[in-house]
Amino acid sequence: MDIRPTSFVVDPALKVFDGTFNGLVNGVLFVDENGEIILANDTALEYLGYLAQDLSNALIFTVNPHLTLLSWKKIWKSLKSGDLIVEDTEFMHAEGGLMPVQVSTRLQEVNGHNWAMISIEFLLASKRFFDLLSATTDTAKICSWELDLINKELLLFGDVSSLLGLPNEQYMFEVSRVRKTFEDHLSENDFKKLQEVAKALIEEKVEFFEEVVIFNRSEKDFDRLQINGRAFRRESYTCKIYGTIRISLDSGENTGDHYLSKFTLDHLSEFVFWVKKDASIAYANRAVCERLGYTRKEILKLTSHEIIRGLDKQAREVFWKKLRKEKHIEGRFELITQSGKTVPILASNNYLVYEGEEYNCAFARDVTAQERETDQLKLTQFSIENSHEMIVWIQLDGSIYYANSAFNEKTGYDKEEVQELNVMDLINDDEFWAYQENNWTKLKELKEFDLETTLSLKEQKPLHVYCTFNLLEYKDKEFICVHIRDWSKKKKRDRQLFLSQNALDSAQDMIFWIDQNQKITYKNEAVLEKLGYKRGELKGKDLKKIYPEIDLKEVLAKDGHDQFESKAHTKTGKIIPVEVSLSPAKFKGDKFHCLIVRDISEHKQSQQKLEKSKNKIEELSLKLKDENILLREEIYSNYNFNNIITQDENYRNVLGQIAQVADSNATVLIQGETGTGKELLARAIYSLSDREDRPFIKVNCAALPENLIESELFGHEKGAFTGAIQQKKGRFELADKGTIFLDEIGELPLDLQAKLLRVLQEGEFERLGGTTTLQVDVRIVAATNRNLEEMVEKGTFREDLFYRLNVFPIENPPLRDRKGDIPLLIKHFTRKYGKRMGKKISKISQGDITELQKYSFPGNIRELENMVERAMILAKDGVLNLKASFDLVRGSHMKGKEKKDFLSFEEMQREHIIEALKKCNMRITGPKGAARLLQLNDRTLMSKMRKLDIKREDYI
Repeated sequence: MDIRPTSFVVDPALKVFDGTFNGLVNGVLFVDENGEIILANDTALEYLGYLAQDLSNALIFTVNPHLTLLSWKKIWKSLKSGDLIVEDTEFMHAEGGLMPVQVSTRLQEVNGHNWAMISIEFLLASKRFFDLLSATTDTAKICSWELDLINKELLLFGDVSSLLGLPNEQYMFEVSRVRKTFEDHLSENDFKKLQEVAKALIEEKVEFFEEVVIFNRSEKDFDRLQINGRAFRRESYTCKIYGTIRISLDSGENTGDHYLSKFTLDHLSEFVFWVKKDASIAYANRAVCERLGYTRKEILKLTSHEIIRGLDKQAREVFWKKLRKEKHIEGRFELITQSGKTVPILASNNYLVYEGEEYNCAFARDVTAQERETDQLKLTQFSIENSHEMIVWIQLDGSIYYANSAFNEKTGYDKEEVQELNVMDLINDDEFWAYQENNWTKLKELKEFDLETTLSLKEQKPLHVYCTFNLLEYKDKEFICVHIRDWSKKKKRDRQLFLSQNALDSAQDMIFWIDQNQKITYKNEAVLEKLGYKRGELKGKDLKKIYPEIDLKEVLAKDGHDQFESKAHTKTGKIIPVEVSLSPAKFKGDKFHCLIVRDISEHKQSQQKLEKSKNKIEELSLKLKDENILLREEIYSNYNFNNIITQDENYRNVLGQIAQVADSNATVLIQGETGTGKELLARAIYSLSDREDRPFIKVNCAALPENLIESELFGHEKGAFTGAIQQKKGRFELADKGTIFLDEIGELPLDLQAKLLRVLQEGEFERLGGTTTLQVDVRIVAATNRNLEEMVEKGTFREDLFYRLNVFPIENPPLRDRKGDIPLLIKHFTRKYGKRMGKKISKISQGDITELQKYSFPGNIRELENMVERAMILAKDGVLNLKASFDLVRGSHMKGKEKKDFLSFEEMQREHIIEALKKCNMRITGPKGAARLLQLNDRTLMSKMRKLDIKREDYI
């Protein structure tokens, strides 16, 4: 008696839900983390056909065959994140059938426990599902099947089971049993074909359609089964394959012409396909599908121009016009596989009309292998004809059957003349031909032998050759193939080797060749003579025996040319100082080293004498150097130092620094206010250095437009930018071996600072627009009136560049800190401009000089020079009027102040622009220029400057 409880609850914690879910339309399951079913309502039990005890403590995999423990763990992880999982799947009925369902799963917490609550919507009632499936199979004569790869079971619905010898009352079978049944009823080829299709479905998720022949138990009658299917995948694996098996509707005509014709076409090894005039493919046999990589279903969706290369619309119209007229066309075509590769074919195209529609019935053969063989044959023939080695085929009587082009070219005979020759006329070896018959017999035994001889040429001296005779059979006829190599170069090489050997043996230096194991493979006569060995005593010996002080492993590891001094040990133990030159070489994959060893005993004695003389010279040199330093310091103490005018004690310290750094190649950074004469210091460093006869290149970083600085410094290639019509060398390239002076280095843009740093560190750069790295040797002297340390803190100057420039800093003091030099400078500038203006000054007021010494000179020496130049212009009767020059500037300044409140609009503009220019250190354009400060376009500012008559001297 079947007592079917309507529900069950396993865990006491879920008793609160006892009966709550009964009567619901949807089934409900509670499942724990390990997949165990804890609760099932009556709807779930009813539709799944289970008793309560069947599912009590059962696993969820019992009702859902598509789940595994691994996939359930992934679902549980998603549920713990708060996800609601909704999916369409199938549940297994208690009787083995699969039922389509939609499940919604979420995490449910009850009394501190977590369960997965699964709500099941049954898309079809179980009985209705089986009835509908049964009606479908009976009506359409189709058997539905499903292969469960997890449980290794096959489900069959329909009467094909009896055809396979399986019991009708069952629909669930083990895979192993069904496999045995198919092996008994299918041919070997059809069974292998189904195995390959199943493997592809499991690995690649593809559909398939196959037709197989199945024999009955007597193996006399057969039916054709049409089998199709597709794979059902979950995540990254295939869990089942399902489809239909249909008994062909014309199975009763299996023995008739219709089936045999179709079967024959479908199983032909040649390609068969029917193409309509609109390019659609009406039929393609199995060979076409397999070779091109398509299923039959896929290829019937294609058009002819998609699988035939070069068959566009125009070519197709020409083809069909010719086919209608001639009814039959043969030719070579190229098919395109699914992967895009090409398959050459020879096709026979036939024009047919069926039921009023035009068809091209094409029979084709894959000629890939034949074309490859033809190509190989052509390549072989081409190789022989174009070989640099002479090749001749001769018959056993010595007549020439064939000779290649190289033979004709080197002997001077044309092809007609060669046919009339006998090989005995060409190969000059009387002894060989005297025993020709014996040699041919020997050749038949050995199949090959060699001969070094001379070859007669038509109009030149005989040629030294090396011949290889090979006996070959072709079309049941024996030939001798002779490969003839030009041996004249080898003869020359042998002669050179003989002379080289004599040269080595005549050399005064000891010469060794050693292999990679440090064994001696060759030594010349000088080795035996100088070291006292006899011939043969050193052959194969370790070189350490002669040179124990040399660490050969370390030396040979360098694998390059090397030269060093060592000591050689003679056979009697005497030690000879030697100089060793080491050179590597390779011969047929083996490594060797050549050691040329020179006896330097006499050289060492001379060197010791020279060493004593050198020490004495060095003592005198050091004494002279000290005297020279004292002399230079005396010269530097003079007030006129390389056009630098001074008598100030503090400034002499600066000159002392210049004297110290001039002889070195150290980078110098000169800092000081504008107008203090930083360039003079740079030129002094250059003049006192070893580079005085090399270029001195000056670059004013503030005066160059920002977009041209890189080109000016590093040069550019032709076409690097608009207007670059030819290659240009940069300042660094021009200053190679000399000195470059980078004035106002603080104005250099940040992006160029990195490139400058590379030149400082590596001495290399590339031209703008170029790829070639240029190497230069340049002494760098930089100058600035800005505080670079503050710029580093603000991020406007690279810290690494600052430290690289600041190797030897020199602070150039302003004029107000060296007021004792003002009288000297006034006299210097007076003489300078006196010569230029043709004036002679005989008197300079001491009171004027004293007055100027009280002035702060914000413009430094440049301002003093301008003041003296104005004074020279105002000078009368030989008196330098410094006060008038000073009052002129100061009065103009005061006058400007008085009128400041009454300036016109243009005057205000003019003054404002001049102030901006002064503030920007005279720069007009660029990110630090006056145009950017005034928020004007560069061209607009330059236009206003021309309009307001602002000249350079107004703001310098």
